[in-house]
Amino acid sequence: LTELVAPWMRTSTTSGRFKGCSPLTRVDVMGGGLGQTYFERCSSMTTLVLRNDTVVTLANINAFQGTPFASDGTGGTVYVPAALIESYQTATNWSTLYAAGTCNFVAIEGSEYE
Repeated sequence: LTELVAPWMRTSTTSGRFKGCSPLTRVDVMGGGLGQTYFERCSSMTTLVLRNDTVVTLANINAFQGTPFASDGTGGTVYVPAALIESYQTATNWSTLYAAGTCNFVAIEGSEYE
C-alpha cells in the first residue's frame, strides 16, 4: 500500500491504524481524529490530505513518530481547506509539529487534490 485515497473514509481516534506501513506515501481521507500512534513508522509518508471542514483532532504528536511529519522529521505537507490553515497552525499538537517546521499546511483549493 503506497497511497490511500479514500476521501469518503473518516479517520478515527483508534491508535495504530496504519502503524508501520512504511511504503505509504500519501493519505487522502476525511478526518475525525488521529489516534496516538496512527501513522507511526510510516517513514515514506510525506502527504496528508484532510478534507473535512473542521480541524482534525491529533491525539498526540506520536501519531507521526518515525515519519517525515515527526518533530524530528524532514517535513511533510498537510492539505486542508484554506479557511482552516491558521486553526491547524495553532491547534493542540498540530502547533508543535508546525513550530518544528515538519508540518506544512497548504490549501486544498487550487492544489492537485482539489
